[in-house]
Amino acid sequence: MRSYAKLVFCDDPVALASAVTDGAATAIITEWRDGAGLTIESTVRSMRSEYPNIPVLVYAPLTPEGAHDMLAAARAGAVDVIIANFDDVGITLGRRLAAAQATTLSDRIVERLATLVPLPVAQMLEYFFRHARTPPSVGGAAAALQVHRKTLALHCARAGLPSPSALCCWARLILTSHRLEDPGRTTEHGAIEMGFPSGSAFRNMLRRYTGLSPQDLRERGGSLCLAEMLTAQLASRRPGLYPGRRRARREKSAAEGGGGGGAVSDVTS
Repeated sequence: MRSYAKLVFCDDPVALASAVTDGAATAIITEWRDGAGLTIESTVRSMRSEYPNIPVLVYAPLTPEGAHDMLAAARAGAVDVIIANFDDVGITLGRRLAAAQATTLSDRIVERLATLVPLPVAQMLEYFFRHARTPPSVGGAAAALQVHRKTLALHCARAGLPSPSALCCWARLILTSHRLEDPGRTTEHGAIEMGFPSGSAFRNMLRRYTGLSPQDLRERGGSLCLAEMLTAQLASRRPGLYPGRRRARREKSAAEGGGGGGAVSDVTS
């Protein structure tokens, strides 16, 4: 784990908040209860609200009380769980951290893109980003959204957007490039981790959609460069701005008389 990230240990929520504020943390792993047995719900909610780009993972044992704490932490904004004596062994912890960071990056990108595309396309993009390691497919997105794949293609065509398969490729490219931002990770290793059959397959897809090589991409900012390219492409084709997922949810909730929802966005604890 130490080869993956620098560990900063904090004794209490105050020290945790300080580490995040000072910029020492790029991800948080924390127990749900402090030394006195009290939950740190307010701290987790504060971190997720003020620092949405920093993923929070809760560390808990696989016990009835631990399961209860996992659910409570998820409601407070934790993006994933580290199960004690299971996920914290060997390279598993590094992989869980990478997945949590990818989830946070995905949420940030999809929230931004959601204002440029119709809601069904935003939901499809969310599926592609969430399942980028599988790798995802248009058929899988259609099944998850309970529509025919041709319906997704029609939504894209009507809005003048790239095809569903092209958007799927963009999601895979962005998250794979995020993995390759680690200096010690080779293109071959990162590509295979993200479901590509080889590094060459990733290079070919990257070249086809962007004209860049992995080295070019690193020099231009990696995943954020690709996110900007996709954003620019969608913005140039949009007929107008869309409300985005969060606003659409709020409007639906208000129409039904409901309340507002929460938001879900190397290492501290």
